[in-house]
Amino acid sequence: MTENAQTNTLGRLGNLIGRWVLRRTAPEMEDVEARNYRDVSQLLTDGSQVSFISSFPRSGNTWMRFLLSDVFLQRAGMATHTELPVPPEKVIPDIYIQPIAERERELAPGVFVKTHESFDRLMKHFPAAASRRCRHIYIYRSPEDALISFYRYHLRAGHLKEKVQDGKDAFCRERVREWNSNVVSYLRASQNGAEIFLVSYENLLGQTEPVLSGILEWLGVEHDDSMVQRAVSNMKFDKMVKEVDRGQPANGEFTGRGCPGAGAAELKPETVAAIRKEAGTVIAEMDRLLIRQNGKMGFGPCEAKAVG
Repeated sequence: MTENAQTNTLGRLGNLIGRWVLRRTAPEMEDVEARNYRDVSQLLTDGSQVSFISSFPRSGNTWMRFLLSDVFLQRAGMATHTELPVPPEKVIPDIYIQPIAERERELAPGVFVKTHESFDRLMKHFPAAASRRCRHIYIYRSPEDALISFYRYHLRAGHLKEKVQDGKDAFCRERVREWNSNVVSYLRASQNGAEIFLVSYENLLGQTEPVLSGILEWLGVEHDDSMVQRAVSNMKFDKMVKEVDRGQPANGEFTGRGCPGAGAAELKPETVAAIRKEAGTVIAEMDRLLIRQNGKMGFGPCEAKAVG
């Protein structure tokens, strides 16, 4: 895969969130998504286990797809670099735009799918008994940081600019309920026994190797430390940003810089206070579950640190 092809692949990723936003008001765009749901339902009915990589938009599940794809390709005997030899969407398709039936089946140790759906909206597409074979890696991010990044995405995507005409503070205040609903759906599902591995975006950013190792162990995917180290080195966040900026900064999935604290720095103090009032209880509950989960897996205190 050439450098230009890799850059174009990364650039296309920015369009996926737009598809997620638009499909709610444009049913004709759901053809691939509907077919994907039918294919996943059949896979589950046939006894396959399906693992979803989920998050609210701008919270890290695209980055997680790159990290996991890198490890999976190494397991298949391929040499990996920041420019992967096989596009990640061929290893872990996005539910909205990339046909699951066209994935490179021999490369991933099972069926992996990327999505931004809430737990309830996702599971309604599958038979109840079969859906119990689903696993979920759920990444959650500080709400003000996720929302300001989502706002910047709308600004860059011309077809979404009309949705942010009232400014970033109004946008983030309005969308915090959507963030809350998405996170709560996985919080309650986890509390009710669904098979969910929680990931704090802030922990993923600061402790990428142990978090990635923990996910692979939870998935039961054979790997060694060198694979994790190589994937993390290849997919360091600053490398991903630089790769996109060299080509198509207007559409790059990673062009939000991903730094913790961006929301507090860019939004009015009263907006941040309102967001935290709305989302504070949910974050505290998620952090408690995360610490309990990581403790059971033997993670140290750094990897179990709650979102600040």
